[in-house]
Amino acid sequence: TYTDTAGNVRRYGRSPFTTQFDAHLAYKRHLTGSVGIEAFIDIFNLFNQQPEVNLDEEYTFDNANPIVGGDSEDLKHIKQVGTNQLVGINPNFGNTSARQAPLQMRLGMRLTF
Repeated sequence: TYTDTAGNVRRYGRSPFTTQFDAHLAYKRHLTGSVGIEAFIDIFNLFNQQPEVNLDEEYTFDNANPIVGGDSEDLKHIKQVGTNQLVGINPNFGNTSARQAPLQMRLGMRLTF
């Protein structure tokens, strides 16, 4: 975590541990000897947990000179390749770009024979 030149706190690194609890409920009824019908519901992400699973890790889209032995404090001094100009900072750097899929349900019927 570090603070950029505008005072915004930026994060990068590993995303948090994610879990998902799914459920399947079904009811089957025999119609004749070998024919049956089944109704079911599948519930995905039952507890609707939606932690971030991806962050935007592109600090800049410009071609930049490497920072040998540098740290996050040196990011504000990155220069474009072949120039003395500072790189343009990606405004989405460190922001969430993807979350775990929300609660979803699937209803279905199955005819077996």
